[in-house]
Amino acid sequence: MTALVRMLQTVVKSSACFDEYELMNNAESIVLSECLSTSGGEKYHTHLAALYLEAILQRKSVTTGNCTETTELLSKLRSLLQKSDLYRVHFILDKVRGTDLHMESAILYGKLEEHEKALHILVHELKDFHAAEEYCIWNSENRDLQYRRRLFHMLLSVYLNPGASDYALVMAAVDLLNNHAAEFDAALVLQLVPDSWSVQLLSPFLAGAVRQSIHTKRMTQAALGLAQAENLIYKYEKVKQKGTPILLSDKKVCQVCQNPFCEPVFVRYPNGGMVHTHCAANRRLNSNMAHHSSTSSNQT
Repeated sequence: MTALVRMLQTVVKSSACFDEYELMNNAESIVLSECLSTSGGEKYHTHLAALYLEAILQRKSVTTGNCTETTELLSKLRSLLQKSDLYRVHFILDKVRGTDLHMESAILYGKLEEHEKALHILVHELKDFHAAEEYCIWNSENRDLQYRRRLFHMLLSVYLNPGASDYALVMAAVDLLNNHAAEFDAALVLQLVPDSWSVQLLSPFLAGAVRQSIHTKRMTQAALGLAQAENLIYKYEKVKQKGTPILLSDKKVCQVCQNPFCEPVFVRYPNGGMVHTHCAANRRLNSNMAHHSSTSSNQT
């Protein structure tokens, strides 16, 4: 085991004092900075998380409630689990199973994209509805709108799945909709909510949904208008590229055969010369044949 890991063990397992906690902060800074993007980062992050977890469980086994040191270690562990993507999630999850560290379990399930399990823990085990909403926000950072909406719809389903018989869950679902109207598809929500819910109960959500719908429509119209304007500019530039109109009269003759044009169909060369289409085709064919003959002679 490396010197860094031995130092982490000494710091985390030792009794609490100012210097040791300061040393622990320094060790954490080393792990989160120098090892963050290195190949060995997984080992250090996993060790740090495991040592935090071991220290927390040891303190919980000898004290009732969360003392200051335990609370601080819990905060550090949660921060590490949330911000780091380098530790071995399954390894830490196995160590957390069977403990009362439900919040940490939810974070780990979130890392595994098992959001239903995580939300079930937050709602039914911890009954922390605010944490459940924060979970959806945190896990949808830097994701597209569809991913964010999927998490919020998942949370709404967790609230309503038991049949919405629990008054606390009903109110949590109502608050979720009214406080985060923009995160939901109104059509899907109306299919999920019980028929017994009144319009007045969801009036903030419905008002927000209408505003969002109007905003989306206006933004779509604006985008369409910009696209049409861009297309018009493109057409104008295309017309400009064609240059001045070409006048074809019976006085103009083909530069190849010197015969007049009987039909308004011709080929115009970049130098301004005009020829019949069949003359242009024959000229190209003869040019290709001459090039082929010259190449064959050189090879011979």
